[in-house]
Amino acid sequence: MQKTVLITTGPTREFIDPIRFISNLSSGKLGYFIAKQFIKNKYKTIIISGPTSIQYPKNWKVYYVQTTQQMFDIVKKLLPKIDVFISAAAVADFKPQKVFIQKIKKKKKMILSLIPTTDILQYVGKNKKDLQVVIGFALETDKKNAIKYAKEKLYKKNLDLIVLNFEETFASDFIKPTIIFSNGKIQKFRKMTKEKFAKLLFYLTEDLLKEKML
Repeated sequence: MQKTVLITTGPTREFIDPIRFISNLSSGKLGYFIAKQFIKNKYKTIIISGPTSIQYPKNWKVYYVQTTQQMFDIVKKLLPKIDVFISAAAVADFKPQKVFIQKIKKKKKMILSLIPTTDILQYVGKNKKDLQVVIGFALETDKKNAIKYAKEKLYKKNLDLIVLNFEETFASDFIKPTIIFSNGKIQKFRKMTKEKFAKLLFYLTEDLLKEKML
C-alpha cells in the first residue's frame, strides 16, 4: 500500500498590520528536497509551504499558507490520513496580540505585545497514532547547549527523530545535521548538501516505519 508523507516547509508570517509581519529567513529549500526524495520513492507526498520563491512542479500536491494558524489547520485536517509527518517549516513562535487593520503610522516609540502561536509539532506528537512517524527540526544558535535543547524538544513533543542544525542553514544549500533518535542515539554528520541530506532522511524514515511494524 502506498504510504503518505506530509511535509511542512518554508517560513510563516504573523502580521502586525496589512503590510508588516514577523517572519524569518527560511528559504524552504530543505523541505523541497525532502519532498522530491519521497516523490521519487513513490510516496504520496503532500506539502504545506509558507511564502518562498520556490516554484513547485504543477503535478505536486502543495498547500500554500502564510500564517502558523493556516498551516496548523491543514495539518490537523490531514494528520489522521498520513503515515509520516516531517516538520521542516520554520514556524514563527510568536504573533502580535493585536493585528492592526490599517497601516501603523510612524511613531517615536511603539511597544508590540506578542503571544505564542499554536505549536503544530506538539499537537502532532500528542495526537499521533502508534504506527505514524513524526520528525522535527531544532535550529539553535547556542552551540554549547544545542544537543540538550534538541533532546528536550524531542521528548516534550513526542517525536521519533529530531534533526539539530544551526542558523547558517537558513537560505543555504548546505546543512550540517546532528540526528537524535527517541531511544537516545545521536549521529553527527559532516556538512552536506540539502539534497544529499534529504536522501539520508528518507532512508532513516523508512527504518523507523519498519521498526514500528515489528
